[in-house]
Formats: sequence, C-alpha cells, structure tokens
Amino acid sequence: MSAKYWILILGLAPALFCRASGTDAAFLQEDSHVAVTLRAIGHELLLSVGDSTSRVLPVQQVGNRYKVPFETAFPLDPTHLTTLVEQVTKGRAFPNDYIVEVEACHALEIVYAYEIRDEANSNLIPCQGRALPTDCYNLVFTFPEDRIEMAAEGAEPIANYYKYAALAFLIFLLAGTVFYFSKRRSKATVGTADHRTLGSFRFSPTAMELSIDGQVTSLTAKEAELLALLHDHANETLERDLLLKTIWGNEDSYVGRTLDVFVSRLRKKLEGDPAVKIANVRGVGYKLVLISQK
Repeated sequence: MSAKYWILILGLAPALFCRASGTDAAFLQEDSHVAVTLRAIGHELLLSVGDSTSRVLPVQQVGNRYKVPFETAFPLDPTHLTTLVEQVTKGRAFPNDYIVEVEACHALEIVYAYEIRDEANSNLIPCQGRALPTDCYNLVFTFPEDRIEMAAEGAEPIANYYKYAALAFLIFLLAGTVFYFSKRRSKATVGTADHRTLGSFRFSPTAMELSIDGQVTSLTAKEAELLALLHDHANETLERDLLLKTIWGNEDSYVGRTLDVFVSRLRKKLEGDPAVKIANVRGVGYKLVLISQK
C-alpha cells in the first residue's frame, strides 16, 4: 500500500475511535469511578469504628494522587484498613496497582503505608499489628504513573463492543503504518540505541529495556531513568534527595515511599544476575553494586 493510503486512513481513525468511545460515557469518567469507590472506602471505615454521622469530605485529586479527607477524628487499625480496602474495591471499577498511605492531617506526615500490585507475592504490607490512636487522618491513594487500568462499572455490553472494536482497528492501522515506514527506514539507524553493560544484562535507557540470556524485560520511563542514574554512579552512594530531585523534580505525583517502591521493582527485574545489586545505605540513600566476577 502507498504512503498516501496509510496517512489517509490514520487521519480518519481518531474520529472513528472518538465516535465509538462516545457511546460509552462510563469510560470517559474513570476519575469519577475512582472517587466514588474511595468515598465508599471512607464511609465503610467510619462505620467500622461506630461513626455513622460524620461525613467523608470530597476527594482531592492531584495527578494520579487521590486524597480522602474526613470530617472528624477516629482510631485506625492498619490490619482492618487493608482488609476493608480489599473488600470495598473487589468487583468495582478500580485499578489493580496502588499505594495506600495514612496521612496525619495536622503534621502532614505519613504514619502508615502499604502497596498492592497485580502480581503474585509482590504486595508490600508492613506492621499490620500496630493500631493508630484516635486522630485526624487522610487516606491517600497513589496509582502508577504509567497506567491506571480499569473496566468501567456498569457499562453497556454493546458500548464496550464498539469501543474495543474501534481500539483494535486503530491498533491495526498504527501497526500497519509502523510496518510500512519501518521498511523504508535507512539501515544506518540500526544499532544506534543506547546499550550499556550491567553485569550480565544489556541495559538500554532509550528503549527502556533490560535483556539477559535472550529474555527482554520492559522498564517504565522512571525505572529506566533511575537505573541509568545509578549505573552512571555505580558503586557510589547517591542520597535519597538527589535521586528524588533528579528523577521526579518538582512533580506532585510522588510521595514519601515512591523511591523505595521503584527500587523494589528494579531489584526484582535484576534478580537474573546476583552480581548486580541495589544496596540500601541506611539513612543516606542507595547505590548500584556491581560485583566483579573473575
């Protein structure tokens, strides 16, 4: 097919996709579904401590960070909180991956936090046995920056059909366009990716990939930036503040444990080579340790 053909079809695809999506308004209200579920969590939490009259205040959203404030103080049991969140979100239009933080209102500091991920044995839920005293708390939910995956609750089946059919059509067109122009691309561009040696791994920050023994692992943009920075300063300790400022800058979307969560993900993806470690220097930061193998 000619280039003109693909350009014409690709130009029409967004209009077709938007028209199909318009039949399913629920998909355009994902933030609303999240807010409704978060308010339901807050309501059930108050009921669980015997408070049926106090209000759950409007959910505050900044980027992918949602704060649930309350009208009154209450005691909080972390073990009960994790169970309650799981029960309320089950079967609802809610992301599979998220971080839950309990914020003390007046000090604006995190007094408890845990992470839920849509992967086996990867949840981080510490110190569940210690109850928190009666105080003013906010619940803060942070979802991954690279995706918020949901199925819209209550969407009509026919609307879903049209939406996904339009999406599949758009993907087909994009794939065809990429294939067509890739055949015309000059071979001089081959091999220009930024590949680095990381123990037994080949690491490409630009392609955001780790490869070892023919197996390729994808990285998110922030994971690639963080690993590249640690690699550039291998066997050197980098302070937490430096890492946060360099990778996240002044973004509002990161919270206190964001760096620890990303380091935990990178450690899991580097498990293929025991000579590559990300060490925690207590009270200071992290360093990438490359153990030489003779």
